[in-house]
Amino acid sequence: MLVDAFGKRSDPYAAYGFGWVAYFNYLYVMTILFSVISVIMLCPMGMYASQMGLKGVATLPGPYVSMGNLGFSKSVCSSDYINVD
Repeated sequence: MLVDAFGKRSDPYAAYGFGWVAYFNYLYVMTILFSVISVIMLCPMGMYASQMGLKGVATLPGPYVSMGNLGFSKSVCSSDYINVD
């Protein structure tokens, strides 16, 4: 924020109208919210990464921190072909 001659804080986008001010305030709030949620989700991602449900199946590190890594009986493709007569 900028400070004018009277010591008041002025928004540099105020000259462009309310739309610009609201847009950048919204971006600021969404950035803070995303950062807070990302920090909160570090604990569940750590729990998901400690499981071995996708061992030998996933080649990239991304799926190991997802809920799909919690474990299951076997890995099965959801698009199995069935015989239709």
